[in-house]
Amino acid sequence: MNIVRSAKYILAAMIVVMGFVMGSCSDETAEDITIASTHPSNEQEQQYTVRFMAMGKEIARETVLLGSFPKVPEVEAAEGSRLGGWVNSKGHRAQPAATPVVADCEYTAVFFPLLDQEEPYLFTDGEGLLHPDTVLNSTELLSALNALASQNAREIFPDLSDVKDDVTAGELRKALTGFYTLDELDRVILGFDEAEKLSRSQFAAIMNALLGRDESELVIPAENSYCIPDVSPDRADYRTLMEACVAHGHSPDGCVWDAVDMTPMYSEGYVLVEGNLYYANEKGFFIRDTVEGSLTFGYDGRYTSGNSSLDGFVSAVIADIAEVETYEKTSDLLRAAYDYCCQSFGYAERNIYAAGARGWEMAEALTMFEYKTGNSYSYTAVFWALARGLGYEAQAVNGSYGTDNLSHAWVEIEIDGENCIFDPAANVGAFEEVDPGTDMFMVSTEQAAAMGYIKD
Repeated sequence: MNIVRSAKYILAAMIVVMGFVMGSCSDETAEDITIASTHPSNEQEQQYTVRFMAMGKEIARETVLLGSFPKVPEVEAAEGSRLGGWVNSKGHRAQPAATPVVADCEYTAVFFPLLDQEEPYLFTDGEGLLHPDTVLNSTELLSALNALASQNAREIFPDLSDVKDDVTAGELRKALTGFYTLDELDRVILGFDEAEKLSRSQFAAIMNALLGRDESELVIPAENSYCIPDVSPDRADYRTLMEACVAHGHSPDGCVWDAVDMTPMYSEGYVLVEGNLYYANEKGFFIRDTVEGSLTFGYDGRYTSGNSSLDGFVSAVIADIAEVETYEKTSDLLRAAYDYCCQSFGYAERNIYAAGARGWEMAEALTMFEYKTGNSYSYTAVFWALARGLGYEAQAVNGSYGTDNLSHAWVEIEIDGENCIFDPAANVGAFEEVDPGTDMFMVSTEQAAAMGYIKD
């Protein structure tokens, strides 16, 4: 009975309490109750501070709710520079306007050197050649970027010392992150393999796109200037290269190239530049991808034997000869090349070819340059290669010599309408029948026949 009575007392007390509570809430409307139930929690009301820095100073400070986005202030760049974006406190590239705030944070403005849209940045050498198809090197890259950036941007010019030797697409992209955003770079470089070495022409195409240069502008050549011989108008990238290497401005009529005209720098004919042979047409531009006589000229305009290693040997020798020899005409260089053959190699037994055989010249020339000794075929091959590298349509001849009809080789070149024989091997005493002092440079066919030369 006591237990039942106690339970009744407890139930009555609970009813009294509930009535009190209901009475205290009787003045609150339904609307008030709804608002109270949706009021944000303390966590949702959390606020954070976002600071914006530029050039070592705070330029803006903003209090932002958790998960909200800050308002990015306008930043005035110093002369010679432009705003390149923002980095966070860890130095990583950031986009404040698209990054929700979850803590106190700080963004620092990044400035890029402002590059000129009209100044040249690729330069010709002392011979007036641009060499558009050679690989861009680090010195040329640094020179180009320095030429485009004003003196006012020196303080923010990036360190490019990590770029070494030939420049690859990956190295160029890395170097240009000090001048352009990643998005800007990816639009023009992403198609290249990172390990691909870039030619000067490819570099020009990339930089023109980044600089916003219009390669379709009407060109108005300036007066009293000259064309660039190895940048002929028949190149698909002609305007690209001219945009890169010629100072220019814009007028209502079109683009004015201030340092280029169609005045030829070289007259028509063979041109020797730093040991390399070119052929200038009637307009002064070097021919490309074609044959002149029996000499082949490649895409870059240079003569080629068809073997790059042999071309390297030949151009190096001719460059050395041209540097130390005083000559008034090409025949003087031909004499110097002949003397080089006689003085630079030793005689040794090597391959002998059947009478009338052809196609051995290139292999024998390479062997002679490498081992420095050889027989008449080796001497002949070297002089044949050098003579052609000077613009002579030299022919290697495989015949016989002397009363014993010994297998022998020599070079024949038509000079002033007369076929002449050149035999450096005989000149150095390869045969007992020939006095070592006998000069076998430019001997007439009649003289050679009297000495026992028989052309098979």
